[in-house]
Amino acid sequence: MFDSLYLRQERENILRRIDTEINETNEAALLGCNGFLANGDLSRFRDTLARCFPTSNHDRHEKLLLDLGCGIGGLGIWLATEFKCRLVGIDFSSVAISRAQATLPKELRAEKSRFKVADFAATGLDDESVTAAISLDALYLASDPVAALVEAGRVLIPGGLLLFTVYVKLSPQEYPGTSELKLDWRPLLKSTGFASERYEDVSFLWRRHMRNRHQHRWKERKRIRAELGPQAEAELAVSAAMLGLGGRPSFLDHTARFEVVARRVRSPSKGHSRQV
Repeated sequence: MFDSLYLRQERENILRRIDTEINETNEAALLGCNGFLANGDLSRFRDTLARCFPTSNHDRHEKLLLDLGCGIGGLGIWLATEFKCRLVGIDFSSVAISRAQATLPKELRAEKSRFKVADFAATGLDDESVTAAISLDALYLASDPVAALVEAGRVLIPGGLLLFTVYVKLSPQEYPGTSELKLDWRPLLKSTGFASERYEDVSFLWRRHMRNRHQHRWKERKRIRAELGPQAEAELAVSAAMLGLGGRPSFLDHTARFEVVARRVRSPSKGHSRQV
């Protein structure tokens, strides 16, 4: 198990080194995020969520930020440090949670911030205990998106904000890699007690960055194969799917990325406290 983890980390390091050769930077790399962040996203996220958090030190201990699908925790840590609030991050990966907990700053530990293994639909948090929630390129992976949104509505305070990014398919037709994607998240939000405040197509920078990245990887495929051996084929298959090589449809051309800000206006399912 540990060998596979080390091999995966080494593979990621090699690909990251190759990716830096295209001279494009994004904020996700700075925070070690699995999702995509373009330059300027962090400040916009901070400004969007700032209205949920007080500026006085007196109230900050009572405010809680939830990071859904937190990965190794970089985005949540950055925001919680900016807001001087408590943080809870959840992810299904125990490896990611271990890494996130190890990097949690002392000042956030002092505020009883933590990372834990949990599911989108079962966070284990108390009713109306979360001030605001964020999910970067993760919520769309929920096995039951409705249950995930119901759970977010349960733990958010009335008026609390949910800021998340999702990938949606552009056509009801089935294309490889898009069968599980939604066409539109707004009906789901409305049915689960949320009011959409922003539903913005932010595909342009994402597509440009991904196309440049995977074109470069494909150009360097001989080098990638030489460095990664048999493991290279899985990575190159992703690039081929993204670009639509070999006569296949391009994932990038049939998928859009949206940034969503939704406000919790009612609780669709008032559950019991499940603090763990």
